Amino acid sequence: MFKFFQSLYQFANDPSEKGISVERKKVLYDFFYGWATCMLTLLVVAVIGAFISMIVQEQIFKQPQSFLRFKSSLSNAYLVILVGPLVEELCYRFYLKINRLTISISLFFTVYFLLSLYARSWFYDFHNETFIIRVVASFFLVSLLNLRLGSVINKLKGINLKYVLWFSCCTFALIHLLNFVPLTFYQKIFFPVLVLVQFVYGVVFGFLRLKHGFIWGLLLHIFINATGFAYGYWYHA
Repeated sequence: MFKFFQSLYQFANDPSEKGISVERKKVLYDFFYGWATCMLTLLVVAVIGAFISMIVQEQIFKQPQSFLRFKSSLSNAYLVILVGPLVEELCYRFYLKINRLTISISLFFTVYFLLSLYARSWFYDFHNETFIIRVVASFFLVSLLNLRLGSVINKLKGINLKYVLWFSCCTFALIHLLNFVPLTFYQKIFFPVLVLVQFVYGVVFGFLRLKHGFIWGLLLHIFINATGFAYGYWYHA
């Protein structure tokens, strides 16, 4: 596992594309140790969170009951396990392979997600009266942005991919603060701890995305969400 940590550290410092490896043994090796890294991070952060909670006399990882019920409800399983990971990977990892198509798709889903937040609607709420408006507005805005996308791509290719990766990991982590809204005083102070797990997930998913292809980062994301859903469903049953 130390060898994988070493590869992950080197990747975080220099994620420059060197071609996608399709060697099955290497792919499965990285997938398994990527999963192990995510689980180890979850355990370490849980211990840190418990220590902070003991000091401040508040459950630092406490989430709204409505959100806990949502993510452990059997009727929402496909959203938590499949739709959520797919949309998040398209938003935060797809564009790591920098070209017009990947950036356009990532932009579309990101704009749609932001418009959904503005409309105070879930991005998967297809029956909401604003759904068509959000889709059309997202398509229109991305079409406008596409007019200048060529120069943006040239600038991005001139930037060290490391900074693009870190931006991806930070935005992916910070968006998960929504899981704790409304934030308490201590959650605002210790917010990096709240999203540290997602930051590490972002590095691991990005590693798989660039080294082995989009599908492998997505599959690990689905597997981790499925594990979390199964635990939440069992705990609240």
